[in-house]
Amino acid sequence: MFVMDVDKAVFIDLDGTMLTDKYELSPRTIEAVNRIKTLGYETVVCTGRAFNRAKQYSIALGGKYIIFANGGGIYDCQTKKVLHENAMSKSEILELYGTAKRNNVDVWYNSGGTRWVMDENSPTNKGIANVPQKVIKEPLETWLDTNKVLKLIIVSPDFEAIQNIKETIEKTLLPKLLKVKMIEQSKSLSDKSFPKERFTFYSLANVDSSKGDGVRRLCKMLRISKENRIGIGDDINDFSLFEECGYSVAVGNALPELKKVANYVTADNNSDGVAKFLETLTK
Repeated sequence: MFVMDVDKAVFIDLDGTMLTDKYELSPRTIEAVNRIKTLGYETVVCTGRAFNRAKQYSIALGGKYIIFANGGGIYDCQTKKVLHENAMSKSEILELYGTAKRNNVDVWYNSGGTRWVMDENSPTNKGIANVPQKVIKEPLETWLDTNKVLKLIIVSPDFEAIQNIKETIEKTLLPKLLKVKMIEQSKSLSDKSFPKERFTFYSLANVDSSKGDGVRRLCKMLRISKENRIGIGDDINDFSLFEECGYSVAVGNALPELKKVANYVTADNNSDGVAKFLETLTK
C-alpha cells in the first residue's frame, strides 16, 4: 500500500469540461490547479480518453494519476505503469463489432493506453488524423488474443446510423450481453436540445466499469475519503463520478440532468468554468 502526500483530490473530466471546444487547456485553469495544491488537493484527470490522449493535459497540471477509459483503467504518471484495467471479453467485442460492420460504421478500441482502428483510410478515422492512434493489421479475432480492450466506441459522421445502432444494441444485444453496458455517448443522443456533433459516438464497456469505480479504486489506494473528493464533469458518464465524490460540480454546458444532481454549477467549458470554481476553494 502506498500513500501520497495529499489528503484531498479533485477529479476533473477533460472534453466538454476542463478543455475548451478547441481542446485547449487555459492558463487560468493551470494557475487555479497550482493554487489548490497549496491546500492539499491532488488534481486527477478523469476521462473517457485513452491515457496517451490525456497525458499531455495531466502533465501540464502536474498530475500524478489518470483515470482513463471512463474508469476502465488507472495510470500512474510517476512510474508510467497501469495500475488497473477492466478488460471486455473477446466474444462480446466480436458481437458488437459485427453489428457495427453490418451497418457500415467504424469502431474504435481503447487498448494499451491508445486508440486502435481497423481502417485508417475510412472518412471517420481520417477525420481524427491528429489524434494518436494505431492500426490493427491482422484479423480482429487474432488481435484480441493479445490485446485488452477497455472500451469500444462505435462512431460515424452519420447521426441516424449511430442512433439506429444504439436502438438495435439496446433492444437485442445488451439483454444477452450481460457483462456490457453503454458507458458514454454523444450529448446529441442523450438530449435532443444539443446540436449534432461532427462525429456521433456510442461507447460500451463492462457493467462494472465507470468513472465512479475508477475513483473508488484510486482513492482506496491513496486513502482519500469520500468527503475529501470533488468531482467536476459535464456528461452522462460523470453521474458515477459524482456519486463517489463528497462534492460535485457541473459546468454550464453540462447535461441538464447532471446539473440537477450537482452541488454547484459553474460557467461553461469555453468560459473557464473549472478555473472559476477552483478559485472559490482558495478564497
